[in-house]
Amino acid sequence: MSRAFSTPSFAHPLARLLLVLAVAALPLFWLLAVLPAQQWDEARTGLNALEILRSNNWLVLTHEGEPDLWNSKLPLAPWLMALSFRLLGPTELALRLPSALAALATVLVVYFAGSRWLGSWRAGLLAGLILLTTPGYVRLHVARTGDFDALLTLWTTLGTLRWLAYLATGRARHAWGTGVAFALAVLTKGIAGLLFGPGIVVATLLTGQARRLRHLAPWGALSLILGTGLTWYTVRELAAPGYLAGVWQYEVGGPAGEALEGHGHPFLWYVSKLADTRFSAWLSAALAGVGLGW
Repeated sequence: MSRAFSTPSFAHPLARLLLVLAVAALPLFWLLAVLPAQQWDEARTGLNALEILRSNNWLVLTHEGEPDLWNSKLPLAPWLMALSFRLLGPTELALRLPSALAALATVLVVYFAGSRWLGSWRAGLLAGLILLTTPGYVRLHVARTGDFDALLTLWTTLGTLRWLAYLATGRARHAWGTGVAFALAVLTKGIAGLLFGPGIVVATLLTGQARRLRHLAPWGALSLILGTGLTWYTVRELAAPGYLAGVWQYEVGGPAGEALEGHGHPFLWYVSKLADTRFSAWLSAALAGVGLGW
């Protein structure tokens, strides 16, 4: 066969990385700015970011000049949006670019993790492709809109993988990496950044690695995570009292006690979302993988 029609070679790691980037570019960045800013979360967070630039107040998120208690999430995503607006101007592209870049980083994380742990770069590429072909991830509200979820997914994915590496190796740097990642998750979406905690405890017990908890590193990492959250909530409350009441109303007590803003869905509604068009393409394969791995 002539050289002109030979199969492309991906023997070099850089060639493989470029392939992953090329595959990810289309679903994450193509026509990213076509849709106008979406109502509710994306638009409100974008306004918070614009007001950061207008007032130069990076501590208290505001809406129409007043402390925003409806959007009581932590400020990392609005900070990144504000920086994006400063670089590119107040456009839909600037609004969504931090989410798209976070999604791209997540694809790279699962690519490198799959390549290393499964011993094949093709396995890593497949892991990235699964993420990129999951509608619930690449559609609105995550990778392609200016919301919190793509950034949160990056930190929780990275933190979980670092913890699994710690369980496998016992190296303290992996435990600390877990702490840094989940501290950033808390800075992104507050209490939602802690929801992987029970799963991490279960994984530790099921793998028979509870002895890893005898070392100081995992407890130091936990202190970093909790300390980051407690420090932020304290400083933010002191800067504009009433913030903690807003957090309780919109993130803790309110959602736990009653449906907010018309979201009166059945108890298993979120579980059912896993089986509809958002994740249906890979749900059966994921369940089969869990069964085979068990």
